[in-house]
Amino acid sequence: EDALTGRQRLILRYAEDAGRITRQQAAEASGAAIRTASRDLAWLVEIGRLVPDGKTGNAAGYVLASPRTQVTGPTGPSTIPA
Repeated sequence: EDALTGRQRLILRYAEDAGRITRQQAAEASGAAIRTASRDLAWLVEIGRLVPDGKTGNAAGYVLASPRTQVTGPTGPSTIPA
């Protein structure tokens, strides 16, 4: 979790509190532009912290990954508690 930025922590906190998060909500929650929020969301998916909720278009969102999701990050495999 130390590798996460403050923006990414805010995005995860919002997703935890609300149950899901969209790109627009991530931008608003983190104070970032939508493009930056989209990159943060993509990174959080890549490291296994969020998963897409299956919706598409403007309704597309993300939910927290299951606890103890196994991921391979830049430093190799690790177990990340959600």
